[in-house]
Amino acid sequence: MKKPIETIWLPAKLLDEMGALATSAYPKETGGVLIGYDAGNGLVVTGITGPGPEAIHESHAYTPDYAYQDAEIERVYRESGRRHTYLGDWHSHPDGSATLSSKDKLTLRTVARYRPARASAPIMGIFVDGEPWRLTVWRYFPRDLLRQCFFTRYDEMDVVRTRSEQTVLDKASNRRVRSKK
Repeated sequence: MKKPIETIWLPAKLLDEMGALATSAYPKETGGVLIGYDAGNGLVVTGITGPGPEAIHESHAYTPDYAYQDAEIERVYRESGRRHTYLGDWHSHPDGSATLSSKDKLTLRTVARYRPARASAPIMGIFVDGEPWRLTVWRYFPRDLLRQCFFTRYDEMDVVRTRSEQTVLDKASNRRVRSKK
């Protein structure tokens, strides 16, 4: 049986911001947080954070400024009327692979178990290759969620680059439509 592919919708502007952050840190790793909401037929990313001023960047590791990221997540959550929240993390693998490292998998498992994060199936985006950067997004499904569906533990998502933040999702047809704002 073919496994289902979940979609993640990312505005081009945010992808460009992530690429700029990855380029500025090259050849070291950098990253941040992905913020948004579950639209029912995919995850919609509405914002990102960078690493924060106290982050540690190394050639094969990155440690974010957790205080900075927590404050940004809380601010966006509050300003969006408690709709846009933490979805997961993103980081670069300069000259590396788009696959999850053992540390990446441990991070996803830890986030899924951390109740205050409210992310039982968190995502992790990995930027590779440099100019242009290529993004692969993975979603972690804990064992208890696995019993209810046919997902693997780490499922690669279908990344859809949208043109603007006014792009919305039509849940019934699973198509992108332009907002009439």
